[in-house]
Amino acid sequence: MPLKSFDPKQLADEGISIELVRKAQEALEDLKETQMRCNDSLEDKVVESFPVLHEELSTFLKLCGYYKTNIQKPWQRNFPPSVKERKMRAHWKKSLKTDPSHPSTMKN
Repeated sequence: MPLKSFDPKQLADEGISIELVRKAQEALEDLKETQMRCNDSLEDKVVESFPVLHEELSTFLKLCGYYKTNIQKPWQRNFPPSVKERKMRAHWKKSLKTDPSHPSTMKN
């Protein structure tokens, strides 16, 4: 999950350094490469002939997936919604307020 776009000011407001973002991106890129190599090894004929090795590599690949999730989770929690998401939410809230059939706009 490379962070393709972000606002450095927003990062500063959240108390997140650009260096930390860079390190997270590098870790995810390294992990992706490791997973690709592991997948390649699992498809190798030699590895297929050693069930124990195949099982160990499969377990390692699964652990890589867990590690990737652990790297991504904090970023999903810390970053506020994107500009597009904020605009959609604002539009949604506005439409709810102006919709005469919505309970919040009904008169008693």
